Amino acid sequence: MAELDVDPKIIYILLVIFFIIFIVTRNTAFAVIAVLLLVGAFVIETSQGIKKGGLKSEIKEIIISIIVAAVIWYGAGFLLNTPAPLDAVVSCSMLPNLDRGDLVVLQGAQVNAPEIKLSEEQWSKLENWSYYDVCDACLRFNETSRVFTVVPCLKKFIPGTGIGGETTSSEEVEYACGICRVENIGNNTYAYTPCTKSIKIYGNSIDENLKNDIIVYEPLASDVFKGDTIHRVYAKISVGGRYYYLTKGDNNAQFDQQWGNQPISQDRVKGKVIFRIPYVGYFKLLLFGNFLTPHGCDTVIQR
Repeated sequence: MAELDVDPKIIYILLVIFFIIFIVTRNTAFAVIAVLLLVGAFVIETSQGIKKGGLKSEIKEIIISIIVAAVIWYGAGFLLNTPAPLDAVVSCSMLPNLDRGDLVVLQGAQVNAPEIKLSEEQWSKLENWSYYDVCDACLRFNETSRVFTVVPCLKKFIPGTGIGGETTSSEEVEYACGICRVENIGNNTYAYTPCTKSIKIYGNSIDENLKNDIIVYEPLASDVFKGDTIHRVYAKISVGGRYYYLTKGDNNAQFDQQWGNQPISQDRVKGKVIFRIPYVGYFKLLLFGNFLTPHGCDTVIQR
């Protein structure tokens, strides 16, 4: 197998070069090459290991490496009080505070966010929070100028009942809808989109606060978002000692719950983000085939 008699260091140098080119250009071809180089380096090192020490010795080393990695993973999880101490950011829904490809370190701890306390009876009326109800543009007609203008407005409804529009019910949830400016990063142009500015639940009003904790949670099978989601907690709802979280991506115009995700129960929270390592998460994304840049990575909502 003379064709595999190559110094793996050369492969790793090429891997780093193509990885950097991918980060700069976001060109999928360079990502594919980087993954192939990584696989190639593993194959070459394994082949050379077998050649030097034999198959049994190489298998033993691979098993030891797997055990060491598992000990580090579960040890870190134990120390940080979470089953998943690391995760990678897949989308651009948390720009500019978290970027696609960031590796985030998680900790299982109390989540910092405004708290709303509800009784079991109150929560039972709000628990089925599963239907689509996003903010849209609100228009006002000016009788003098005879033109329509876009204005902030309120959207009120009772979750789980399908009742929308204006309502005077004491059980209502109220979203304050507004207009957000969206910057296109590539060409420095701007656009405008309807967005949610705040939420009111049983008279408790919560505004956006970028100092609230960011969590990683596992959506329900019936939720719109799939896979681990990394979003900021807008508010936490306390119900008889149990916590439920309302979340929103910093670069999303609407709450996750407006798109159709249920409030997140504490048992579905894997941890809160305590710090990030830029770019390192790309290795996980590329190994799992996440080559293409998702929608929304070229725009950022302005505040």
